[in-house]
Amino acid sequence: MASKERSIRPYLGYKFSPFRYKQEDLSEQQFAYTQVKSVFDIGIGVQLPKFYLTLEYSRVMNTSFETYLSRSVKSVDHFPSQTFQVGLNYSIETTKSASNESNRKLNKTLSSSNKWGIFLALGPSSAFPTASSSYVTDLYPFLDDKAFPSIFADIAIGYHFTKWDLVTAVAFRQMSQKRSAYELDLNIKRKSINFEAYKFIADYHGFAPYIGLGVSYEDIALHENNNSEEQPSQHLSTFTPNLVFGWDIRPSEKGDWWVLRTNLRYFPLLELERQQKSLSLQFIEFNFIQFVFYPQRLRKLNQMN
Repeated sequence: MASKERSIRPYLGYKFSPFRYKQEDLSEQQFAYTQVKSVFDIGIGVQLPKFYLTLEYSRVMNTSFETYLSRSVKSVDHFPSQTFQVGLNYSIETTKSASNESNRKLNKTLSSSNKWGIFLALGPSSAFPTASSSYVTDLYPFLDDKAFPSIFADIAIGYHFTKWDLVTAVAFRQMSQKRSAYELDLNIKRKSINFEAYKFIADYHGFAPYIGLGVSYEDIALHENNNSEEQPSQHLSTFTPNLVFGWDIRPSEKGDWWVLRTNLRYFPLLELERQQKSLSLQFIEFNFIQFVFYPQRLRKLNQMN
């Protein structure tokens, strides 16, 4: 049901959300556990002139998990199965420029040409592990197998063939995945350069999804410390394919000199082999919001004014 100002509307929803658990004993030994859980939502939304208020009840699926009290002693614990949330959103208008005459002229010009497509992009990103690592689950089950890499920067430069709505780009990310528990530290550092191309497939009132493919050059280093003893490190340089998808938020169809972009990349084959077992790097990278700047479009817009 469409929302209206000063109205109350019910809604249903589904999301997947990371849940994290940490504990520390008297000897300062730590244990951590991470898992992505399915969450079903039901709530109501109230739309006001500048605010949107939500009251929400959520149900978390499959909440039980094992906790390790030492390397060998374990117990069972549970994440919360139900949550209640109150949300308040404030609307900010940033799209008025899309309706002025210069922007309309620029949109018409860009829609008929593949010129002026250079862009620079920057934004924060994270990564969701999608597969277990047998090196962890078989040898060190007390480690956090699905630990998330730390937040990292997604930096890109590329060219947007505007008439075709096709993008070619090179994206650089540097990430680190750390697992630590009971005097065992496992750290994987990864530098990734992705050569990618993707095509926008629709434009739903400014929401423009795209899909494409990439080939990534990966430089991966693993360091392990067990009971204060440094274990043999490992290094891998390789190329791997990946799926690229996401969306742009566009105030106008094609005439914007800046847009907000969300990038997702999936690496189905990437892993590191150690002691005949695997350390999975099959991640879904999720770029929160990336600011994309088109310097040639801005110059063209200034010439029209």
